[in-house]
Amino acid sequence: MHSPPPSRPLYERWPYPDIPLSASIARPQLWQLHLDWMRSEAGVGPGPERPRIWVAGCGTWQAYPIARANPAAEVLATDVSEASLRLTARRLRAHGVDNVRATYGDLDDEWSFPDGPFDWIECFGVLMNLSDPAATLRGFAERLAPGGLVRLMVYPWFGRRRVFQVAQIAALLGLGYADERHPGWLAALMTSLPEHHPLRFTFEDYADSANPAGVVDGFLHMSGVAFSAHELFAMVDAAGLELAFVVHRPWGDPWVMGPRLGLDWDPWAVLYWLDLWQELKSNFMVVIRRKGEGTVTAAPRLHPLLNPDLPMNWTDSLRLLGGRAVGLSLQDRQSESGRLSMTRAEYEALVARSREGRLIEPGPLVLFGERATRRPARGFAFPGEVEWRRPRLYRGAAVPHPAWDHHLRARTFCKAAGLSQPADPLASWEPHANPLEDDLTPYGFSPLRTLQNHGARVERWLGAALPEARWDEVRLPDEAASFEEVGRWARTVAPELETPVNEAAQRELWALTFGYRQFVLDTAADAPA
Repeated sequence: MHSPPPSRPLYERWPYPDIPLSASIARPQLWQLHLDWMRSEAGVGPGPERPRIWVAGCGTWQAYPIARANPAAEVLATDVSEASLRLTARRLRAHGVDNVRATYGDLDDEWSFPDGPFDWIECFGVLMNLSDPAATLRGFAERLAPGGLVRLMVYPWFGRRRVFQVAQIAALLGLGYADERHPGWLAALMTSLPEHHPLRFTFEDYADSANPAGVVDGFLHMSGVAFSAHELFAMVDAAGLELAFVVHRPWGDPWVMGPRLGLDWDPWAVLYWLDLWQELKSNFMVVIRRKGEGTVTAAPRLHPLLNPDLPMNWTDSLRLLGGRAVGLSLQDRQSESGRLSMTRAEYEALVARSREGRLIEPGPLVLFGERATRRPARGFAFPGEVEWRRPRLYRGAAVPHPAWDHHLRARTFCKAAGLSQPADPLASWEPHANPLEDDLTPYGFSPLRTLQNHGARVERWLGAALPEARWDEVRLPDEAASFEEVGRWARTVAPELETPVNEAAQRELWALTFGYRQFVLDTAADAPA
């Protein structure tokens, strides 16, 4: 596995995320960040009255919503970036949050880890940046209290491909985080591509591309690491942990989509399939626990952030009064619509049943009690995965564009992984897929549309022994014109921005920019003299 260099210099220069200090979130909207909600979903029973939470890699923001959602908790926030820690401290002071201690911590150095035990370890968007993420996960497991949870957000390997292709364009042009002009240059380059260019869509659709720190974090980062569901399972399993649930919408939830797709597979394998077919539409956000700890039951209770009978400050109390007057409307990261809505009458009835001790039916705001059981996620064997998913460049006439190589393999994943599959995986998948492309794009963002439009060609490619090559071993048709096209594009943004001298890099750069819309490439067998 690739080991990225330390990310501290980047985040000292560009603290992330770039969110105004005045930004705030009402506590009821944080209901899915309350520890008891997570423990209820994970089946590990209620937490202690004063839980300990470690936000491992807090950046400038993450400690704030977690502390707001868990006012009774003792929260420790650590980060390698002193600049990020200073902004975190200022944010907490500005909002009167006083249950957080923010301090330096390096997740690549277990000697700097705090002493446990912790009831919740939050590691949001950090594990990919570490030199040995498996060792970090083992360190987390050793510091979990009984029933403790780890919540991870990591990049999915297949769903992140286009983001990494934008990052590769930046790398080929020598753009990085050290020059303050480079985020703006990259933004100008990507938005100057043709309107329907897939990588322009990717850049503009990326929420963080709206500010320089977000461009740096998303596209000028040094690591470029993502995990497949199988890799993530292997690290989780080796740490003595297991998947409890995912914070995904239904189309990205393996316990929902497995039955819908007729896949009688382990949830980790379904999650792999969802990523490969571009159905997640998000990063992996998983909650894990110690193996065998998901069997605790407890009496049902109303969610503490939505219970008007529990103590809270006056602003949060006013917000709940509004909910009692007009109903609730909360963001919901697990529902089809993305909202949890409850009428005034429904909310009042829920509060009344709570007061009378009659909370029986399970629901999103009724914690613990009888919960639907999830199929255990025990993982699956896929020993040849790294070689199977390796992007390939081929030489010859009418060969597949390497940017879409993994689409060709979606059809053969089940066989490679040793899994049974429906007789016609395309027919099974189509009712649930939601391709991003429109009619102006001649091939799919998703493997589904790619295989629909180019199925016969893909089948020929998969059945042929295409010769593999490197960019220094091939030649593109009319290379001089292609290189000049890329050079004009770069100089239009910044006259001092030069394309690479190395011809292999120029070929790759052209393929990712003006050659990207070509599903089929023509390359010569011999490299130029």
